[in-house]
Amino acid sequence: MTDLERAVASQSNAKWETGEEIAQRHLQRLRFDNSSIATLWGARPMDLRDVFRAHSTRVGSRHTFDFGYCDVLANFARRMVTRTQDNDILQHAITSLIQLGYNHNRWHVKDVVTALLQGLREHDDIHAAIDGLHDTDTEALAWTINDFSLRSLAPALRGAIGNLLGTDRN
Repeated sequence: MTDLERAVASQSNAKWETGEEIAQRHLQRLRFDNSSIATLWGARPMDLRDVFRAHSTRVGSRHTFDFGYCDVLANFARRMVTRTQDNDILQHAITSLIQLGYNHNRWHVKDVVTALLQGLREHDDIHAAIDGLHDTDTEALAWTINDFSLRSLAPALRGAIGNLLGTDRN
């Protein structure tokens, strides 16, 4: 059983640990491959979603991570979004990664957020990302999205970012 499978299994056990305790205990090593994510998503999507939500809360907090570990966290979030195609996971990934990149001045994390946002074309996906943007700090958002990357985003995302930053960055 992988660490991710143990995390998901413990989420539904009657221990009633807090989400942060589960995330901290089980998501120390985030090198899960795509097949593990896909298998767990197929078998227990609600539990995996809950574990990722708790994990994202910790990642997006003021908690300090090692510089290089920020890249591992960002890559894991990207794999989760890509493999699950779930809007709740997308929303939490966007929120947590924007804060993580800003808090640690990590350009790779910024690039992952930009790539995730650039890939959005469906109405529901865009609105999930906008919900995630609403949960971020405006300074962190301004640090993450520059004028060049903004032009590559869907119009609804450009408008939402402009509104959140109080500028007309369309």
